[in-house]
Amino acid sequence: MKIRWRFNLWLLLQCTIVLWIYVTAGWGYDLFSFLVEYDMTRISFGIICLYVIATFWIGGHMIFGKHPESCDWPIFISENLITVGMLGTLIGLMVAIGSLFGLDLTNASDAAKGIQQMSTGVSIAMITTLVGVITSLLLKMQLLLWDKTMKAVEYAFFTSD
Repeated sequence: MKIRWRFNLWLLLQCTIVLWIYVTAGWGYDLFSFLVEYDMTRISFGIICLYVIATFWIGGHMIFGKHPESCDWPIFISENLITVGMLGTLIGLMVAIGSLFGLDLTNASDAAKGIQQMSTGVSIAMITTLVGVITSLLLKMQLLLWDKTMKAVEYAFFTSD
């Protein structure tokens, strides 16, 4: 009974997250196409893959009733999703700044090309940071739910009053 309760809570959280992403990002935007078009480094897809792996890990541990202290990998991943997003930010800024080298700014077409390449670099920087922050926040919410659920179950079933 308690295993099903934990898993159902986790599943409800996942459905809420998927619905939230669909409504906010999918309403008027095709999120997948947006990421493909503007993140040429594909770092945001790596961040999303890490998030999905950690999410399924947490779900599996909820099904089998293991306590959060028994597994540090999802915690490690949640702490480093922002770091990977910041790595994408640095790469994007390098692309943006690197696009200015060797340009003849007196030529209008060269300047326009440089500005376009700079905007590509800035979009990489912003997208990877945003994906890293959002996935880290969502994963930390799952970890908090997992920890609170386990403590509530332990209190309800294993304490004698």
